Amino acid sequence: MPRSTFRNLLNKAFTSGSRRRVRGGRVTRSQLNLDSLEERVVLNNVTWTGNAVDIHNHAIPNWSDFRNWRTLSVPKPGDDVFFTANNANPNSIVDAP
Repeated sequence: MPRSTFRNLLNKAFTSGSRRRVRGGRVTRSQLNLDSLEERVVLNNVTWTGNAVDIHNHAIPNWSDFRNWRTLSVPKPGDDVFFTANNANPNSIVDAP
């Protein structure tokens, strides 16, 4: 499709709601309608890093500490959790609800 034809189609699609047309001596206004989509829940893949430490540089292996996760967020119910071989702290304590 030539670029000018594509541009004309886009102009018609996005400006039809504000353009006035004369038909049979009357001025009419086109109306755009929007449909709402259903809600979607997207589950995360979260990876344990074990990077959380206290002020004495001791590991904090709790799941509830956001610093132990690559995404910097604690996993939620339904999330997939991954443990890789090169974690700073391979031990973990599941203290999340």
